[in-house]
Amino acid sequence: MIAFTTDDREATTMDGKSEKVRWSAICGVYKEINGIRQPTELKAVWHYDEGDFTYFDAKAAMMSYDK
Repeated sequence: MIAFTTDDREATTMDGKSEKVRWSAICGVYKEINGIRQPTELKAVWHYDEGDFTYFDAKAAMMSYDK
């Protein structure tokens, strides 16, 4: 997976109202960790008409799995 995008997420505006805004999760820099290939960089982006707003940007992200 490189990214996924949805139009079903709602963002809260500055005046407290909710509006549906296009949203993306972007994955990158895959590494094999404990035998599982996983992304180590993750980003979440709101795509507003005025421009994109990245509200989550993690490098060296770590995931764990129950076996």
